[in-house]
Amino acid sequence: MTYVFVFLGEFGYELFNWQGVIRRFKTMVEPDARIIIGGRAHLQAFYEFADAYIEISSVDIYQQSRAMAYFALPTVASSWDSFTARRFDKTLKAEIKSYLGARLLEIGIDPPACKFVFSSDYTEIGGLKFGRPRRRLPGVLISTLAESIRSLSPGLDGWLEQTKNSVYQNHNELNHNRKSSIYEWLDPDNNLYRQITPDLSVCETVAEKLGWPLSEPFILCQTRHRDESPRSTDLIPTAGLNALLGQISQHFRIVLLSFNTGRAMDSYSMFDHNPNFYTYHCSGFPEQSCLIHHAARCLFFTEGDFGSHIYLPPFMGKEVFAVAPHSVYQLGTTPIDFWNENVFRFGGQIIPLTAEASFSSADAISALAQVVMRKDSRPTIEVS
Repeated sequence: MTYVFVFLGEFGYELFNWQGVIRRFKTMVEPDARIIIGGRAHLQAFYEFADAYIEISSVDIYQQSRAMAYFALPTVASSWDSFTARRFDKTLKAEIKSYLGARLLEIGIDPPACKFVFSSDYTEIGGLKFGRPRRRLPGVLISTLAESIRSLSPGLDGWLEQTKNSVYQNHNELNHNRKSSIYEWLDPDNNLYRQITPDLSVCETVAEKLGWPLSEPFILCQTRHRDESPRSTDLIPTAGLNALLGQISQHFRIVLLSFNTGRAMDSYSMFDHNPNFYTYHCSGFPEQSCLIHHAARCLFFTEGDFGSHIYLPPFMGKEVFAVAPHSVYQLGTTPIDFWNENVFRFGGQIIPLTAEASFSSADAISALAQVVMRKDSRPTIEVS
C-alpha cells in the first residue's frame, strides 16, 4: 500500500500534530508500505522517513489560499467550518490530487492505488488521528450565518467573531476543534517526535551570503508579522529592540532573518533596516535550519500571536528566547511548560519573556542583553 499524506494548513499544526503522527504511523505499517508526503516547499527535513516528498507550493490555488489550522481558506473573511470553506476545500483537494497524481506517475507509482490522507479531513488509521476533527452541523450553520452577515455588514467583523467564539466556548459540543488543538488539548501520544536535522549542505552558501565563516559566533533574530487583524494589538517597542540588539552587537554579530513563504496571508519576518546588523534574506527552511544550528543564541520576537517560527529552534535541540507582549501570552495559544515537557525533549526549550518587562528600562535591557550572551544563564523574568 502507498499512503500519500498532504498537509494544507498552518505550519505550527504541521509541526505539533501531523509530521509526528505520520512518523509514528510509519513504525506501525507493514515494512513494504510506502509513505509519500505532499507539502510546502523545502520541508523534507521533517519527513526523513518518507519514500518521497513532493512540493505543492507551485499549485496556484494552494499558494493563494490562507492557511488556518489543518485546512486552507479561500478568503480572509471565510470561516473554517462554513459551507463556503467546504466547497473550496473540495476544489483545492481535487486540484492538488491531480497535481500529485502526475508527479506520482513520474516516479512509477499508480495514483488510483494510493490512499490519500488530507489534513483538512478527519482520518483515523490504526488508532492514530490525522488532521481536523469531524465537522458538526450546528457549528457549520453558525459559521455560515456569521459569514453571510459579515458579507452584508463588514463593520460587524469584530462583534461577529467575538459572539461566535463565545457560543463555542459555552457549548463544548459545538467546539469541535478542541480535541485536535495543538495547545492544551494536544495529545503527544498521537505523535512520535524527533530532533530535526539541519540541512548542512547549504552552509557554504549561507556563509558566502553572510560574508564570514559560520564558526564565528552570532545571535540569530527572527520576528513575526501577518497581514490580517491581529489577535493582540500590542507591539514590541522599536527603540527598546534596537537598544537591546545594539548592546549585544558589541560582543556578537547580529543576524536578522528575513523570511516570507509567498503564500497568501502567511506570517513573515521583517526588521527595519539597520546598518549595524546583517539582514539575511532566507530562501527556505534549509538556510534557516543552518542558521539556527550555528547560532550562538536564538532571540526571536513575535507580535499579534505566538508565531510558529519560535517552535523551530527547540525542535532542533536549541534554546530560544521568545519575546512577546504580555497580551500574547494571555491568548490561550502558549502552553509553553506543556510543550517544553512533552514535545521539546531534545535539549532545547522555549524561554518566554514579556516585552513590557524586557524593555521597561535601560537596566532591564542591559540585564536581558547579559542573559542572552551568557550560555549558562537563565532569565529571572517570569510570564504569568
